[in-house]
Amino acid sequence: MGNSPLPALPAALVESDEFRQLNGKQAQNFSARLGYVAEVIATAREFLSGGVENEPLSAFLDGLELDTVSANVFSTHLEEHQQNYLVHSSWTFTCTPEVLFQAVKEVPAVVNPPAINTSIASESAVKQWLRNLIDGMAVALRRFHEAPSFCVAIANLIAVDALLSELLSGLIRSRLNPNLNRHGT
Repeated sequence: MGNSPLPALPAALVESDEFRQLNGKQAQNFSARLGYVAEVIATAREFLSGGVENEPLSAFLDGLELDTVSANVFSTHLEEHQQNYLVHSSWTFTCTPEVLFQAVKEVPAVVNPPAINTSIASESAVKQWLRNLIDGMAVALRRFHEAPSFCVAIANLIAVDALLSELLSGLIRSRLNPNLNRHGT
C-alpha cells in the first residue's frame, strides 16, 4: 500500500485519556492503520469504476484480501499496536451502547449489512456487495475523522472495523466460488 497523506485524527479522540496512554509507536500505527483502510476503499473504488483493464475480479479480490488483512492489523506486538479488541472493549467504557448506535445508525452498511453468500454469488452480485460495503466503510471513516466527540469517533471506528471484518470474511468465502474464475479455467 502506498503513502497517502493521512487525515488528522479527531481532536476528541487525540485528547482522550485512552489515546494519550498510547506510546509514540502505537499512536503512529493507529493513524497509519486508518490510512490503510482509506487505501482499501480507494483501491476497491478504482477497480469498480473500471480499474485495471482486463484484470479479472478473482485476481483483484486476491490482492484486496491481503490489503484487508493488513488494514485489520491482527498483531501481537502490543508495544507497537493497539489491538482493535482493546479499543472496542475498554475505549467504549464511557460510551453507552445507545450513544454508540446513535452515532452510526445512519450508516446503511452498519445497520443493514450488504450480506450475500460470496461463495456462490454471481460476479455482478459480488461486485455490488463490494460496492455497498466499501461505500459504507467510506462513510464511517469520514464520520470518524469528522467526529465531534470521543464516543462518535469510537462508534465510527467500530463501524469501520465491523465492515473490514465483513469484507475479509466475504473475500475469504469468495475463494470457494465456482462462478469466479480463479485459475483461468
